[in-house]
Amino acid sequence: MSATAPTFKKGQAWLVTIISILCSLVVAMVTFKAISTAPLMMQYFGVGIAEYGSVTGIVGALAIVGAIPSGIALAKMGPRRLMILIMVISIISTFLQIIMINAGASFVAFMAVGGLGAFVYGMWTVNGPMLVTAWFPAEKRGLPNSISTAWVSVAMMIILLVSTPLFMIAGIDPSTGTVNPYGFIYVWWMIAILLIISLILCLIFVRMPKPENSFLEAAPQAEGQKKAKFSDGLKLPAVWMLIIMFLVYGFITAAYGNYYPTYLNSPVEQSGLGMDLGSANLLSSVTTYVMLAMNFIWGFVLNKIPNKGYGVLNLVISILTGLVGIAMFNMPNVGIVAPYLIIYGIVSQMYPPVCFAMLPEVVDSPEQLSAGMGVLAIFSNLAGVMATILVGIVQGAFGTWQSLTLLMVIFTIATIVAALVFMGIYRKKFAQKHAELA
Repeated sequence: MSATAPTFKKGQAWLVTIISILCSLVVAMVTFKAISTAPLMMQYFGVGIAEYGSVTGIVGALAIVGAIPSGIALAKMGPRRLMILIMVISIISTFLQIIMINAGASFVAFMAVGGLGAFVYGMWTVNGPMLVTAWFPAEKRGLPNSISTAWVSVAMMIILLVSTPLFMIAGIDPSTGTVNPYGFIYVWWMIAILLIISLILCLIFVRMPKPENSFLEAAPQAEGQKKAKFSDGLKLPAVWMLIIMFLVYGFITAAYGNYYPTYLNSPVEQSGLGMDLGSANLLSSVTTYVMLAMNFIWGFVLNKIPNKGYGVLNLVISILTGLVGIAMFNMPNVGIVAPYLIIYGIVSQMYPPVCFAMLPEVVDSPEQLSAGMGVLAIFSNLAGVMATILVGIVQGAFGTWQSLTLLMVIFTIATIVAALVFMGIYRKKFAQKHAELA
């Protein structure tokens, strides 16, 4: 016998989702501010790209540590309290770094303190999708999931657009005629202020739905069926196939997020394009405009595609994601960069909302969903660390950005194989679950 269906509170659901997105993009700024500040940081601290990549990658590993308990923390605390905790720690980390840079701290010490922000960022990934799952019925999750996955792209867009004006607060270094490298710290000040504002909005507006209105609890349980456990979500083959695909997606997008303006700024002899930093940041911002538009367009498209077809759609997206990764550091000239960035912006926003829509279809309970979200968060952050370290090491060892092509080819093959396996599992699980609901 079926339970009473939850009531969809559209206005409240969208209010919570929008505030959650605003909070999440500021948290993303804490992690992705390096997209425009890396060259100045390396100059200020006197470190090379290999050292920079290794240190930031090791510090970024704390995101994996933070992601490990994220599923359990989500199940125990709920998204709202977990969001508040994450934002408070991000504020502390950001202000400590501002104090340290003015106290003359070393690069390693400075980044170690930033590891606090990386740790809680690792816990954030699971919040948005869980809020959407709780507030929206399955057939209406495409648009909010798609918009909520814009947090990183919007964060990067803001960082890229405001960084150069903020750098100029520090003025021009008379010895070099370029921007004073100390200018990167003003990006930290901007993020600190935005974190405080976002925390206030979260405290006021973000709530979980009442049990009778929560779609998170709507999955049926057969009579006499053993209650699903959190740990059961870690044993599902479908979840691990999603993990492989999310790992590849995360590696490719983290490689872009951490290094693309640096690649454009690198000299031609390193297979870079020799652009000045301001132009590189401005050109890279093209992607973020496309990403933002794509989040809305893709959400409407997904709401029109039956969930039954998501397995095939996922395979197509996996192939496209691999191809943009292979092309990333192989631009023949500056003229081809803008068209590539448009394509990258479109493709890079396709996978997350599809992934978060498919995951509830292959698990059997909210506990398993929390486990799946937590594991995805772990490997998403692992991908970011891998990209930060490996891109820096490979580029530093071989001296060219094109040397990264083989890595991208290997990851592309892995994600296509995982997508093929997942497609078969998804079709079977989807048919079984919806036959039970009929």
